[in-house]
Amino acid sequence: MAELELIQCLSSTLSPDTNTRIAAELRLSELLKSPDAGLALSRIINTHELEMSLRQMSIRPSSITSPVT
Repeated sequence: MAELELIQCLSSTLSPDTNTRIAAELRLSELLKSPDAGLALSRIINTHELEMSLRQMSIRPSSITSPVT
């Protein structure tokens, strides 16, 4: 799994545009099903060149894709 696609999805979940955000959340939920997702998220967390918000979102991405109850 490429971390770049995960980074793009995480970034898009912060978009003020509803359509962009929903599309990113749906894609992210698909990407997180991959067995390599945990490793890719770990790499994102440890990439200090990325924005802190993206790194923090990598810690618990399920909160982005889980329905609100």
